[in-house]
Amino acid sequence: MGDFRVTQRAPGWTTGPLGTMFDSLYFVGGIAMHGSTKVSLRPASHGCVRLPLETSKRLYELAKIGDPVYVRGEPFPKRRAGAGKAGRGRR
Repeated sequence: MGDFRVTQRAPGWTTGPLGTMFDSLYFVGGIAMHGSTKVSLRPASHGCVRLPLETSKRLYELAKIGDPVYVRGEPFPKRRAGAGKAGRGRR
């Protein structure tokens, strides 16, 4: 969470240690907002903000180096060991 600024732009498809990204807008270190073909409805990232491809295209057109990025919300709690799907709802 915090207030950041776009520090780097990477057009099109790029590949990093954690996979491929589309139209990436970096805002803190190696963390970026970027397009992805897989956008989960639950926490599934190592810190990046995954966006649907069409959304990332439009955002990339709009955002420039130095533009503000405001990250808000509550961090997701860490899962307890053994708290997988199989154990839910059973007593």
